[in-house]
Amino acid sequence: MATTFIIPDGRHQPAPPRWHGLQQPNPFPKSIFDNVAFGMRINGLVKDHSVLVERVEQALRHAALWDVVKDRLQKSAMMLSAGTAASVHRPRSRRPARGPAHG
Repeated sequence: MATTFIIPDGRHQPAPPRWHGLQQPNPFPKSIFDNVAFGMRINGLVKDHSVLVERVEQALRHAALWDVVKDRLQKSAMMLSAGTAASVHRPRSRRPARGPAHG
């Protein structure tokens, strides 16, 4: 049985194919902002919208994309080049850091 995942509108979609051991860029048909925020939302990590906006900016800065996409956050991620889409996908797929560990 093929692996599937649920996209934001609730439909099941097959897992993207592997490309030389790396996942191909596969942005959701949503805005750039929504693609980056997806992991935070689905994992319930951020409830407050202002915190979500801040975390999305942090993720894009960490991926060195903030200056590239900051004026296009509400545009479709499907319009991004393959390289930029791959970079947007990386912050979406990782859980954000929760701050310094307390030991």
